Amino acid sequence: MTMHFPTKAVILAAGSGSRLRPLTDLRPKPLVEVNGTPILHNALRNLEALGVDDVTIVVGYRKDAIQYSCGTRFGNLAISYVESNVFDQTGSAYSLWLARDALLSGDTYLLEGDVFFEIDALRKLSLYEMGWPVLRCRRRGDFRVPGESEADGERPEMHRHLPTPEKEQ
Repeated sequence: MTMHFPTKAVILAAGSGSRLRPLTDLRPKPLVEVNGTPILHNALRNLEALGVDDVTIVVGYRKDAIQYSCGTRFGNLAISYVESNVFDQTGSAYSLWLARDALLSGDTYLLEGDVFFEIDALRKLSLYEMGWPVLRCRRRGDFRVPGESEADGERPEMHRHLPTPEKEQ
């Protein structure tokens, strides 16, 4: 079966990273390096390797450093920015709200800007194409499992138990 990978991503990178001080005194947490690679650059390279071409980054704390580091293009990725002016008073939910247009524009990866991960983590997020349910957000503001009937007019539950994939061989 062919795997489907979204071509868009939203990365939440507005927070101040207070728990990583003093590393984040002069730079935002997404630019802290792990084995010589900034966390955010690792995410962007992995997204590009899967065919993502459009990334929206929500910035706040030390936003200029992130914008300078990533620019408007990172490899083949087009980068746009959404700014949170109240990052020090809000959390991820507010950043999601600011990025709502990007999130609602189609299948989109949603990443935290301070997580260093391997590309296989993104591949596993696309398991829904092989029958694994995930939640989707639609413009009406409701959440549902792909393929779920809308005929009965009931809103689906927000929390779902996701089955564990069988161990890969």
